[in-house]
Amino acid sequence: MDIENYLLDVESSLINLAKEKVDQTFAQDWLQKLGKSRKEEAKPETRPAQFFSSLPRSAHWIRILPSEDILKQNVKRLAGELKLGCKTQNDGYLLVYGSKENIKEFVKRMAEKCRRTRKK
Repeated sequence: MDIENYLLDVESSLINLAKEKVDQTFAQDWLQKLGKSRKEEAKPETRPAQFFSSLPRSAHWIRILPSEDILKQNVKRLAGELKLGCKTQNDGYLLVYGSKENIKEFVKRMAEKCRRTRKK
């Protein structure tokens, strides 16, 4: 919520600056484009609810889409280290499941790894 408020403040300042430094028409066009993008952004992505019948009731889980930053073999390796299960699903996602504490640790370590990868 705070980030959104900061972004609105920055946007407002930039619009005022555009009016002063460029011209009113440019600022109005920019406002229209921003309004249009907000309407498109506001449409929620609808997905059917996920139910995984093969998981134990007590299992916590997370689905991950492998990418350049998140390699499939890294996900599987870390899941194994933390004694978590890992299944590849038909849509390409990886389903990582196990205890709540281990899932939290998994997310923490994956986030750290992604941050290190992006800094390079």
